[in-house]
Amino acid sequence: MCVTVRVLLVFLLMFVPPLAAGEAAPPGDAAKLFADAGVAYAAGDWAKAIEKYEAIPAASGGVVSAALCHNLANAHFRAGDEAKAALWNRRGLALAFWVPETRQNLRFLGNKLGFLSFERGWAERVPRRWVELAVAGAGWVAGLAVLWLVWFTPAVGRRWPLVTLLGMAVPVLAAGVAALVLKNRATAPVGECMVVVAKDAAAFTAPVEASPTVISLPPGSEVRPLRTEGLWTYAAIPSASEEPLRGWVRTAMLEKLWPWAPALVE
Repeated sequence: MCVTVRVLLVFLLMFVPPLAAGEAAPPGDAAKLFADAGVAYAAGDWAKAIEKYEAIPAASGGVVSAALCHNLANAHFRAGDEAKAALWNRRGLALAFWVPETRQNLRFLGNKLGFLSFERGWAERVPRRWVELAVAGAGWVAGLAVLWLVWFTPAVGRRWPLVTLLGMAVPVLAAGVAALVLKNRATAPVGECMVVVAKDAAAFTAPVEASPTVISLPPGSEVRPLRTEGLWTYAAIPSASEEPLRGWVRTAMLEKLWPWAPALVE
């Protein structure tokens, strides 16, 4: 490896941030809960498996994994609670949107239940900390490469590593900046949304069930709360048009899509 590349790598490593607190290894209590839940799951005791799995985030200081979400979704589905299965599949995709099994399970539930979902582009699915790390790394590589080329003016035969690094860093930097702009314009951030977990839910024009219905909300549907009054939540609702619908939904019928640190998924 040439001296130029080694120097650039040293500078980059100086600015790599530590892992987030939510990425730490789970403590022993959480590991035991996970093992006990697996035993209950294998025995077909769905209620006990769900109880053990759902106790893991509190026991591990807020650590939530895609595997935990996937297992909970399957346990709820086998227990007959398809709304909670959709909720945990959504949580799993918020953590790891590329997992094909979770995407397939949520698609199956969507076809069966007909729930409503907000459309999210690629930029909204990638966690902000990943994008910021990519932008910081690409920015340092591009800046140092330009500085080296302009200030030190290496010989012609030694320029190609710097030019190559610059050519790789600039597209990453541009894509990262574009992603941050799109994330800041997101209409339905995961950390702000809620999911319908009850049957026969609907949005109304006023916080009274006798008022006209805006739209029925199948179990597993997403909404974005705008404000709460008493037992009701005024929320934005996904629709086929560019502008979301709005209506009042019983708060008891909703559960937060992501009740933990938003930085893990946004």
